[in-house]
Amino acid sequence: MGGGLKDVSGKRWFIPALLLANSLCVLSFRHFVSLDGPMHLLHAAVLRDAWSGKIRAAEGMWVDARSLDLNLGDLLLIPLSGVLHPFALHTLLAALVVLCVCIGAWRLSRAYAVALNAAWLLVLPCAIGFTLLLGLFHFMIATGIAFVLCGWWVSRPSVRWREVLLLMLGCALGTFAHKAGGALLLLLVGLHEMVLRMCDATAWRSRWASLPTRAAPFLATITVLAGLTLLASRFSTSPVHPHEPHRPFWELITLRPLLLVDSHAEYPFRIALGAAFISLLGYALWQRGRTSLKVAPPDALLLAGTLLLLASLIRTPKTELLYITDRAQWLALLLISCWLSVQRFPRTFIHVVGLCIVALHAVRLIYIERRMHGMEERDLAVMAAARSLEPDALVVPVVLDDDWLARHLTAYAAIDHDGLLFTGRDHLWITWDSPPSGYLRHYIFSPENRWGWIGTHIEKGYAPEVRQVLVLGAIDGTRSAEWLALDTVLQERYRQVHGSGYAHLWSLEGP
Repeated sequence: MGGGLKDVSGKRWFIPALLLANSLCVLSFRHFVSLDGPMHLLHAAVLRDAWSGKIRAAEGMWVDARSLDLNLGDLLLIPLSGVLHPFALHTLLAALVVLCVCIGAWRLSRAYAVALNAAWLLVLPCAIGFTLLLGLFHFMIATGIAFVLCGWWVSRPSVRWREVLLLMLGCALGTFAHKAGGALLLLLVGLHEMVLRMCDATAWRSRWASLPTRAAPFLATITVLAGLTLLASRFSTSPVHPHEPHRPFWELITLRPLLLVDSHAEYPFRIALGAAFISLLGYALWQRGRTSLKVAPPDALLLAGTLLLLASLIRTPKTELLYITDRAQWLALLLISCWLSVQRFPRTFIHVVGLCIVALHAVRLIYIERRMHGMEERDLAVMAAARSLEPDALVVPVVLDDDWLARHLTAYAAIDHDGLLFTGRDHLWITWDSPPSGYLRHYIFSPENRWGWIGTHIEKGYAPEVRQVLVLGAIDGTRSAEWLALDTVLQERYRQVHGSGYAHLWSLEGP
């Protein structure tokens, strides 16, 4: 029994080396694509400008940089913004995010067992999956931090006020990384303390002997309740819009957290990884039932994963808008992978499963790299069009591309533009001296791509003046009445200053 990864490699550094190699694979991608990634780069550029005293403005309106949240990941992005090419910075950030998640999962698992078995390798496909493709980078960084800090807490032989204070500081750090980070840490720590007390009440009291008798159960209960409450209240707004309706239970059984870009083409990957999860989880539970039903400290990981899976099945408008289903199921799979890595399996069985996971993950990396590289031409076209933006101009984008991964491509065009690229999709707060018309205000604050008002706005001569119009997506073959009407206006009053197969830019005729 056993079959630790230490046995596979003969060295304890095998897992750290493997997770580093996993991140280097992402860094070696010729091009990396994610949904929210360009938006994060844009926000960093806006914050960089604000810190240097530069305001992005046009036509009496400007970006309010104070409305942007400053996260831990921004401290990396801001100094590198304007130094590295946006594509390179996007890939670097993705690689660091993957590394952060893997280190967190490794540290959390090692807190419960020195030698981990090959089931830990399931963390690798979880780290490079749908959550990464969504571009939830700050959330993933906070997850890695919460896992590392929870692992530190679990490893403490005794709890004193110093440990409690450091835990609170860790919560603050996790919250700075993402508003859900501190809450996740509290939830994991609270569940660990509850399970530890169920396992051995005497040892648990001894661990808390340095604190008053009532402090331990009070703090444990408060951390669980605070974690659950903060996680729920964190998602009280709706900054993103779902690209498709959620079906939580179906997404769970089809392992959507492991999805990359094509649900149909990736069914073999997801079926194979699902078989690995089910076989390992089934054997671990069967072995536990056959030998002993006694609760063990690592079961806190399984309990946390189970609670998150149950939470992912709850459907409300907020969960739909904020990908809470995807976040919760992704966290659950990570925690279950960590729990499996400290269970006991037959040596040959776990080694075979581990080799299959590594081989399958390697094929996934090759597949996603090739698919992303095929999207590079589109992204380059957007950057090329951005070079023709006029200084201090108000630019309104028209996105004809229905690909959900193209949702924030407008951010690439706006990164180096000192005027305004007018889109609510990229979640920049626009303010003004005198309020524009109602329908224009609605467009600013809406995450939707409702551009049907532009033609009428130009024809009637309403303020503010639309100096340039950026069209993203294939124009040829687009026959919607809305686009044909706008195209007529553009042909009459604007001149095309840039055109490619994907990105077209029109400038207003005259001074």
